[in-house]
Amino acid sequence: MNDFYQNLIWSLPDIVYQIDAEGRFVYLNDSIQKIGYTPEELIGRHFGSIIAPRDQNTVNILAYLTNPQEPLGQTVMNFFNERRTGKRMTRRLQVLLKCKQESGATIVEFRDCEVYATGMYETRSRGGKFIGTVGIIRETSDYTLSEKTLERIERYYRLLVENSSELITITAHDGSILYVSKSSEKNLGFEPFDLIGDNIVDMIHRDDAYPLKRAFLEESDIGESIGNLELRILTREKRWKYFNTSVTPIREEGQKNVMCYVLHCTDITKRKEIEDALLKRERMYKLLLHTSPDAVALFDNEGDIIMINEKGASIMGTTQLDLIGTGYADLILEEETKMINGIIEVVINKGITTEFQFTLKRTDGNTLPVEAGISSIKNRKGEVEGYLTVFRDITKRTKAENERRRLEEELLSVIIGRLSDREIELLHIIHRGHRWPEQKREIGKIMDALPGTLDQFITRIKKKKGMNDIGKITRISAQHFKWDGENL
Repeated sequence: MNDFYQNLIWSLPDIVYQIDAEGRFVYLNDSIQKIGYTPEELIGRHFGSIIAPRDQNTVNILAYLTNPQEPLGQTVMNFFNERRTGKRMTRRLQVLLKCKQESGATIVEFRDCEVYATGMYETRSRGGKFIGTVGIIRETSDYTLSEKTLERIERYYRLLVENSSELITITAHDGSILYVSKSSEKNLGFEPFDLIGDNIVDMIHRDDAYPLKRAFLEESDIGESIGNLELRILTREKRWKYFNTSVTPIREEGQKNVMCYVLHCTDITKRKEIEDALLKRERMYKLLLHTSPDAVALFDNEGDIIMINEKGASIMGTTQLDLIGTGYADLILEEETKMINGIIEVVINKGITTEFQFTLKRTDGNTLPVEAGISSIKNRKGEVEGYLTVFRDITKRTKAENERRRLEEELLSVIIGRLSDREIELLHIIHRGHRWPEQKREIGKIMDALPGTLDQFITRIKKKKGMNDIGKITRISAQHFKWDGENL
C-alpha cells in the first residue's frame, strides 16, 4: 500500500471502514477514535457491536447470519450488506453509533451519523461473489469534533488535499465516489457533497475512460498504482477540463481485493490548451510547407539542411531525406560563394535580408537560377541557431526577361537608326535629368532650339518608336547608348 495514501485515508476526518461478507470489520481508519475505539480493538469484531439497539430493530444479527430467512432491519442491511454499486449505492443513511463505554460508566453515549456505502464483488459485477462492504461514516451529531480532526489533517495535508489546486478523491472499487477534497469546488465547481455517491467514470470523457474502467474492473492486472493518465472531467458548467491523474489501489495488508482507490488529479487544462494550440499551429505550418509554391529549407548554424519541403526537394531533383545534412556550400557555384557568405553575414547582423538571386546546383549536375530570401533563427541569448531560406525557381522568368531584352534590342537596332542626331540629343538631355515638358525652355536653351521645334522632335520620336511614353523611350535609348555608364 502506498504509504502516502495510506496515511491520507488514515487521517481523514470521516470514518473509513470495510466489512467482510459476514459482517466483521477488516479495516478502520484512525477516525473511529471519535466514538472511543481504536481500529485494532474492532478489527475482527462484528459491526453490530457499535450499532445502537434502535437501528438493530431488535433483531438478533448473529441469528440472521445463521438464518438468512430471518427479516433484518433495512438500516443494518445497508450498513454491512450493501449489495448495490454506482449511483444505487447507499447515501446519507442515518444511523446511531454506540460509543465505547468507559469502565464504571452507567450511561451509554450515542452519536448520530450518516453512511455512504457500496458492495464489493470478486468479479466487479453483481453476478459475482459478494465479499463485503466498504463505506464512509460521517458524524452529524457533533461537528466540532470533525472540525478539530480536520484542523489536524490540514496541518499535514493542507497544501495537497484542501488548499492546493489538486483534486483528491476516494472511490469504491467500481468508481463510486466516497470522498472528495474541498478543492472540487475550485476545480470542478461542485461541493464535495454534490459528488459523493456518483460514479467518477460518468464524469470522465468517454474517450478517456478506458484506463479508469480497466483499473476498476481488472485491478489484479495492475501494480501498486497507475500514473500520468490524462483525463477530461466534466465541470458543473458542462466544460471539459484536463487532469493528470494517478490511481492508487488501497488494499488491507495481506489482502488481494482492493478496498478503495485514491485518485490524485492535477489540473493541466491551461497546459493542454497551449499544447493543442501549438499542435494546431504545427499542423498549419506543415500544411503551408506542403502546399507552398516556394521551396522552404531550414539550415542549422553550421549551414547544413535539417528540414526541406517537397517543393525544395523537387527543385533539387531528389528526395527530402537525401537532402538532410547537405551543406549550403554544395548547392551553389564556387564563383558565387563569396556573395552568399556576405549575405549570411548581413543576416547574422540584421536578422533578415532582401531577396537576392543566385545559381543553384541540382543533384543531377544541372544548374538553375533561383531567387531567395534568408532570415536567421536566434535563441534568447541572441545566438544564431539556424537559418530559414525561401527560394523559388526563376528559370521561366529569366527566359522571359532575356527574351524581352532580345526583342527590345532588335527593336532598338531598327528604330534608333531612324532617329536624327538632334532627336537623340534631346533624349540624352532628358535622361540626364531635365524634365519634359516642365523644363522645355531650359532644354531649348541647351539645344539652341525653339520650344515649337522641340515639340516637333518629340512628336516624331513617339511616332517612330510607336509609343507615347517619352520616359520609357528615353530608358530604352539610354540602354542602347549606355548613357548610364557615363555617370559611374
